[in-house]
Amino acid sequence: MIVIITIGIKTSNAQDFISKKNSEEIKAKVLEVTQTEIKYKKFDNINGPIYTINKSDVFSIKYENGTSEIITPLDVIIGPEEKEATPYIRTEKKYKEKRYIGIVETSYGLGINDYTEETSKIKAVSINGYKFTSFFSISSGVGLHTIGRVEEFPTIFMPLFMDFRLQPFKTKISPYFSLGIGYSILLIDNEFDNFNKLKNVEDYSAAIDYKGGLIFSPAAGIRLKLANSYYILLGINYETQWIKKDIEKDITNYINYNYEYKTVHSSKNYKLGYLNFVLSFSY
Repeated sequence: MIVIITIGIKTSNAQDFISKKNSEEIKAKVLEVTQTEIKYKKFDNINGPIYTINKSDVFSIKYENGTSEIITPLDVIIGPEEKEATPYIRTEKKYKEKRYIGIVETSYGLGINDYTEETSKIKAVSINGYKFTSFFSISSGVGLHTIGRVEEFPTIFMPLFMDFRLQPFKTKISPYFSLGIGYSILLIDNEFDNFNKLKNVEDYSAAIDYKGGLIFSPAAGIRLKLANSYYILLGINYETQWIKKDIEKDITNYINYNYEYKTVHSSKNYKLGYLNFVLSFSY
């Protein structure tokens, strides 16, 4: 009787367990495990046919000797409860500073030399460029500026220039320095009043044509940070503007009872200086 019970216990323990991915468990006698499939007999019909199953459908096999083998790992699926239990790890996202720089600049200036002591200057430009570092940028600019008395129609120029800008600190309030170099194109000329200070007495009867010229504009000021990459700039600059004056004058000479008529052409270059108060927005 004891012998029969012992044989029965050994027989019941001499089975393998095939655990499928769908949680189904097969009591079997594993015969062979190949690279793609598993061959086995059902434990309750050990003399019956041989079955096969794909390894991709099987999670593990527990053999009769107590060892286990993982055949295909289960896909990890995180449910809502597991997500809530997962500890939150805060990661600091490093802010990547953009390289593009854009500036809208306005200024008002007064002439501070003998030629333009009675004139003012209003200027508005757009500056767009590239920041090579956090502190230095090179940009190009275009805009409009006027020269003339407030009560008179002004002469209008279009400046085209390069802007070199240094911002040595990244604090909320920091200094800035800039240098603009370029050429100013004359668009509209009010020849009746704007440049009377440039005309000599003998030139009043001449035909005078003004042209633009080089501009040179160093500036300094403070930069106030509003948000990432957004700033207000307050500054002062001294802008030098060269003006070319072409003169065409008819001259009449009376020689030996005859009149001689001729036209004389000449040109003069003048340097105008303006001290400007600058308000800008940088983005």
